[in-house]
Amino acid sequence: MRERMRAKDIREFAKEKLKENLKVLVLIQIIIVLITIGITVWGNMFQRLIWFYDIELCDYRFAEMFLVYAFFAGITFAYFMCSVGLKPRVEDVFYVFLKKKKSILWVILRKCIMIQVYAAIFSFFGGLLGAILYVDSSPFILTSSVLAVVIVELRYFPAIYLLIDGEEKEAKKAVWRGTDLMKGNYKRLIFLYLSFIPWMLLGVLTLGIGLFVVAAWLQISMAVFYKDLKEQEKAKTGTAA
Repeated sequence: MRERMRAKDIREFAKEKLKENLKVLVLIQIIIVLITIGITVWGNMFQRLIWFYDIELCDYRFAEMFLVYAFFAGITFAYFMCSVGLKPRVEDVFYVFLKKKKSILWVILRKCIMIQVYAAIFSFFGGLLGAILYVDSSPFILTSSVLAVVIVELRYFPAIYLLIDGEEKEAKKAVWRGTDLMKGNYKRLIFLYLSFIPWMLLGVLTLGIGLFVVAAWLQISMAVFYKDLKEQEKAKTGTAA
């Protein structure tokens, strides 16, 4: 069976791809940060409008999260293109909307719903724990929200890539196959994420400028990790690479 790529090997391979497309990838990172800020500002303005007119409405944060994930799917496409030796483009940020990728939007919708469900469950128990210990439950509730995002991100990690890669056409099948791909690989993915922490800290020391480079490097590494998962699957099933 083919040996799994180590985190170090994934980072090194991703670094070479980053060097080849550094300017456009950093620009894409800057654009996605500006878009995220814009969506957040829009959400806050919408919230004030609701309060001013005393309107009872559903949680607008869900719409914010959905939009941010949709744009992040675009940069996922750009970094995947980079990982396979193709040239990423700035307009790839709008990939989901320009190409009308409904299957990807369905996966994103499912992710957002599951984050809400997990967050609600974990927050309940977090609040209960705070009440039992007679302490402020806010830290427990905040931790619950972060934990919900982490769990959903890990579980749904390969699904978007499978749709972008053309390996799957339907959202449901992409999620199921992605779950199978991740079996025995959760620790590897977590370790890969954590291995970037020192580089992120160095990025902070550059007044945040270096973080754009590190973020691009991390995203390419995620695409390379997905490719390694697929190679592992092929090795197990005995199909040709």
